[in-house]
Amino acid sequence: MNAFLAFTVPYIVDYKQVYFAYVVLSYICYGGHLGIFPAITSQIFGVRYGPQIYGILFYAFPVSNFIQYLLVNYINSGYFMIFKISGLMSIGAMLIVKRI
Repeated sequence: MNAFLAFTVPYIVDYKQVYFAYVVLSYICYGGHLGIFPAITSQIFGVRYGPQIYGILFYAFPVSNFIQYLLVNYINSGYFMIFKISGLMSIGAMLIVKRI
């Protein structure tokens, strides 16, 4: 669902109600990720290393925000590139989950 939303959000910007629904659904998708991180990391890395890996995962947030800043301001690709990358990351995550 997140990949679909990311790839189609630039086309519905002019429709306020639909855009609002897209934003709400996107937050629901991302909120689900944050809710399952502790369980997944403990399940994959064990009880001993799971909390350490979970702490390291939070370094991804500032790094990704910095990369987004660089893409938007210096490459001039616009916000559509951010949505494409988000959609591709969602598809990549889905493929990884299916593999594991």
